[in-house]
Amino acid sequence: MLTSNQLTTWCLVAASTVTVLGRLFARGTLTSRMTFSNELIADIFVVLAWLSFVTLAVVTQLFCDTGFFDSDLENEGSNATPYQLELNYITNVMLWPCLYFVKFALLCFFDRIIQKTRFRKTWLSIRVIAVICVVAFLYSEASTIFYCWPIKLNWDLDSDCQAATDIVILRSTWGLHMVTDVMIYCVGFSFLGQLREIPLRDKLGAASMFALGFIGIIASSLAFWAPGTNFEAYVYRAAEQATLIIVACIPSLKFLVNRAIIRKQRTQASANSTIQSFTKSPNMSTDKHNSDSIA
Repeated sequence: MLTSNQLTTWCLVAASTVTVLGRLFARGTLTSRMTFSNELIADIFVVLAWLSFVTLAVVTQLFCDTGFFDSDLENEGSNATPYQLELNYITNVMLWPCLYFVKFALLCFFDRIIQKTRFRKTWLSIRVIAVICVVAFLYSEASTIFYCWPIKLNWDLDSDCQAATDIVILRSTWGLHMVTDVMIYCVGFSFLGQLREIPLRDKLGAASMFALGFIGIIASSLAFWAPGTNFEAYVYRAAEQATLIIVACIPSLKFLVNRAIIRKQRTQASANSTIQSFTKSPNMSTDKHNSDSIA
């Protein structure tokens, strides 16, 4: 029987799955043939992030099934079995690809829509942020994987070596993650402010998308401060990951929504035209009959 936290996690996985499938469907509808471009790179990053998220959810479920969160552990890893420590190691390793792949997808999206000649400063800032994100991702992933060497020390009961419990590694990796998040969304808001020709409604829609990303930052903060032995920390992580994936898919989903609206309008216009033709037909036949009678 799933607990409320577990059910919440799988609902977030389902929501992210629907948005990713919608993005891929929209992309397949928009492009007649596959070409190597920023859109394709962004799609690859989104799919990789989603796969990391699903893998993380499955491993976390296995972790929970071991009863780790049912015990009253004061410190993560105490009284834990090697199997539980292995699962915990996998969750830490799979966390950063999911988070940073979404950042890379958003940067590809910005690079596509921002014109180099018109918004040169913003264009350059995107590249600087991209470099920072790459360095931050490599540092976070390497420090998690290779902090203990050999790697098996992470689940060795006689070893106290775990990157997830090192306060310096923990603060630096999460600090880089949250700082890069803020930088990306601030660039998005700054770019919107420079645009004058798009309607206010579209601006508000894009601003809402970036504002949704800040919900992920809040969830990230809650996950950072939640105890590692509390399953709520993993729920906060899942909320952040699902939110970021949804944010990355919103531009493509907007196309599907617009197409649905246009199709509905066409259907309604066709129905109105049919109704008008039926209502006019009796009048036309009556007028013809009256003219024949007069003749």
